[in-house]
Amino acid sequence: MLTVSNIANRVKGWADAHKMVQSFTFGPVVNMADTKDYELPLVHLFYRGTTLNERTKDMDFTVYCLSKTPIDATTTEQYELVSDMEMVLNDLVSEMKNPLGTPYTGTLAQPQNEYLDNVTVYKGENSNRLGTDRSFGVGTVNVRPMIDENTKLLCGVVAELTIEVSNPYDTCFTPYS
Repeated sequence: MLTVSNIANRVKGWADAHKMVQSFTFGPVVNMADTKDYELPLVHLFYRGTTLNERTKDMDFTVYCLSKTPIDATTTEQYELVSDMEMVLNDLVSEMKNPLGTPYTGTLAQPQNEYLDNVTVYKGENSNRLGTDRSFGVGTVNVRPMIDENTKLLCGVVAELTIEVSNPYDTCFTPYS
C-alpha cells in the first residue's frame, strides 16, 4: 500500500529526473515560502488529506509548478511561463497514468507531433521516477494558472489531484503491542 511519504518520495525522484525542474519541496505552502534553498522552476507537493472508502483510499494533493518571472515581464511572457509549467505538470500526470512504467519520449507521449519525436524530457538514461508499481490511479486533475500579482516574482500552475490507492483494511499493518 502506498503512503503519503512513498508518493512524496516518488514525485521527488520524478522531479530530480526532469530536465525543466530544478527543485522539489514537500509540505505546507508555508514551508515552500520559508525555504530559500531551492532553485526555480520548482515543483511543490502539498498533502491535503485522505478519504477512506470501502476498498480504496483517495489521497488529495495540491501540486505547484512554479517558475521565476522576470521583473519586466509582459502579460504574454508571464503566460508563456504558465504554459511551460503546465507542460511540466502534464509530464507528472502523464507519468502517473503511464501504465508502462518506463521512461518515455515525446514520440510515445505525443506521436502525432513531429516536433516532439525522440525528445527525452528526463535527465539520465534509466530514470523510472514513479516506479513500475501501478497500484494507484489518478482521477481528474484540476489546473489553474497562478501569477503572483503582488511581487510579480512567481508564476506557474496549481493543480488539485486525487490519487486512489487500494485499501484492503488489513489489520496486519497495525502493531497492537
